[in-house]
Amino acid sequence: MRVFCLLALSCSLLIDHRAEMAPITQTTSEDDPCAEVGGWGDDDYSRHCETREETLPAGPLAVGGGQNGGIRVEGWDQHEIRVQVVVLAHARSEDRAGELASQVQVETAGNRVHANGPATSGREWWSVSYRINLGAGGAPVRVRTTNGGVRIEKR
Repeated sequence: MRVFCLLALSCSLLIDHRAEMAPITQTTSEDDPCAEVGGWGDDDYSRHCETREETLPAGPLAVGGGQNGGIRVEGWDQHEIRVQVVVLAHARSEDRAGELASQVQVETAGNRVHANGPATSGREWWSVSYRINLGAGGAPVRVRTTNGGVRIEKR
């Protein structure tokens, strides 16, 4: 299907070389982590995804991913730590999913980052994933998660 679309676009450009096209931009998960949020076969339930960001001074860091939260750690050239938090909530309605997400509190006290949120049951749930950018020079990082992935990259 994608090949067909590209061929059709190429043919239309050959036919009318004066046609102006808007630049094509792609949203990647690097730009919008919520773009990664897909379906899990639960079409009768809604998901709400939001991102939050905080900057911390460089130094040691402990990250608690909690239940189902992934942690991604990357180096970068700044002399600080950037914490990008992706809050995902799943509930019967969009309003309820948004309400759950709004009740999730991310705490960044001292050298610890972790989230607390409302108690849930059944098919309602929330999770928090982290994208951590460590400052130049590096510092010890301790990560802990339950049923979530951990990814460490050097940039």
